[in-house]
Amino acid sequence: EGSTAVIVFLGIKIDTINGCLRLPEEKLSRLRSLLQDWARTKACTKPRLLTRIGSLQHAATVVKPGCVFVRRLINLSAVPKQLHHNVQLNQDARSDICW
Repeated sequence: EGSTAVIVFLGIKIDTINGCLRLPEEKLSRLRSLLQDWARTKACTKPRLLTRIGSLQHAATVVKPGCVFVRRLINLSAVPKQLHHNVQLNQDARSDICW
């Protein structure tokens, strides 16, 4: 069959006609919901923070300016030395989550 203009590869929509990358709508919706819940959180465990950072990093492959905000969250994840320790999400961290 013929080629297609939009393919999904590694969870990212690649539009070869318009030359752009997008997140699939279902992934974008899940990410928005996750971020709304997370923006109200004052603390979380290090593994939970790292998991959410991973989701944001994946989105930042499409939304390049998001890399700056993800970097600051990565720096915050380095504060607790043990995985079972809690990470305090200050106002700056919650603002970064809302990028």
